[in-house]
Amino acid sequence: MVGDLTSRSLIRELKRSFVKTGRIKTKAINAPSFVEGIDFSDRQNYLKFGFSAVMVTEPAYFRNANYHRMSDTYDTLDYDKMSAVVDSVYFALKDVIGEPPP
Repeated sequence: MVGDLTSRSLIRELKRSFVKTGRIKTKAINAPSFVEGIDFSDRQNYLKFGFSAVMVTEPAYFRNANYHRMSDTYDTLDYDKMSAVVDSVYFALKDVIGEPPP
């Protein structure tokens, strides 16, 4: 999870919820906007309109040699891990708004 310094409390809350799910190892960082990589998403577009935003990511370019290459095909993806991230986002959002997960 990545966010700038204005999103510290949101990152903290979401990470706590991710950890509660136990589905995927989670790390989080808040850094000043000038740190390279902090703005590697469309998160900035939400921030400029006053919305809190974070980036839930796995730095694919560090772990997958196929990332954004012709060899980046469906059979090189880790669907179990992707599913764990989607589940964790869903449960974290439910937790943040105060609704129990199904």
